[in-house]
Amino acid sequence: MEYTPRRKLTREFKLEAVRQTALSEKPKAQVARELGVRVGQLRTWRLEFEKEAVTGIARPDRSAVEDLEQLRRENAKLKMEVEILKEKRPSTSLGKRSEVRLRREASTAVRRAGQYARLERGPETCRHREFPLARLEAHLGLMASAIRDADA
Repeated sequence: MEYTPRRKLTREFKLEAVRQTALSEKPKAQVARELGVRVGQLRTWRLEFEKEAVTGIARPDRSAVEDLEQLRRENAKLKMEVEILKEKRPSTSLGKRSEVRLRREASTAVRRAGQYARLERGPETCRHREFPLARLEAHLGLMASAIRDADA
């Protein structure tokens, strides 16, 4: 027997099917065949609608219940992610951002000093393009003062 996926019928379709069964002079089996459902299903729908009429409480649509459950699962997952993100992260071994920035600037100053030394030896020993000497001296002076301020 071939598998057919389950149909999700709307409330309006069910109401119309029950109305046709009640008002039609055709046999219930024929109406059920025309609609593509079973006679027992028509009876179940009729009983559900009668119960709703007596109690005044409508049964929620199946797709709405499924959507609600999916939203609840997603909400719980997102709450868990928020809690994880709220937890304090361990600090890095590098220290604060300002310390990291000063270390990076100091290492840059050392690298620039090496380039400056190569320039003093002459352009034939320098593998890199030549740097303007005044710019390099100004940069080294700024780095030296930044390192002195950080140590103080």
